[in-house]
Amino acid sequence: IMRRDREEGFDYPVANPDLCISCGKCENVCPVINPREKHLPLKTFASRSKRYVQTSSSGGIFPELAESVIAEGGVVYGAAFDEDFKVEHREVTSVEDIRFLQGSKYVQSELYSTFEDVGQVLEDGGNVLFAGTPCQVAGLSSFLNKPYENLILVDLICHGVPSPLIWKKYVDYIGKK
Repeated sequence: IMRRDREEGFDYPVANPDLCISCGKCENVCPVINPREKHLPLKTFASRSKRYVQTSSSGGIFPELAESVIAEGGVVYGAAFDEDFKVEHREVTSVEDIRFLQGSKYVQSELYSTFEDVGQVLEDGGNVLFAGTPCQVAGLSSFLNKPYENLILVDLICHGVPSPLIWKKYVDYIGKK
């Protein structure tokens, strides 16, 4: 479950006391408590999509990757706005819905059961594309605790994001104008 810090407004994972068996797994996989070894990229690519560069924030490669994964029957997970402009990670299985995941959100997204959902799709043999901030990608990798051939991870360049509380205050302010 998630707990929202009252001062900063960030969400932090907290074990559900009704389900916790005190095994310590959540602390063992936490990328904040146990940072993974840093590795330099083996290869780095710069690219842009002729089809999507005008409708994307950073060159349009994400929708190209998403289309490819969906065309092969896979599932795509990424950040989207809900009806109240909260940012949440969402599952997409149709090319038409990729548009909801396009564009930068610049705020911490709610993950809910995304890690569990990704794990289930992978265990069932499905292909997955997961896009998120570096800390979300590290968290998913730690949660899964093993490599998957059928998983594509896309982490974004991130210098920190504002909290959902700051974002809500901004949306409320704009709504009053």
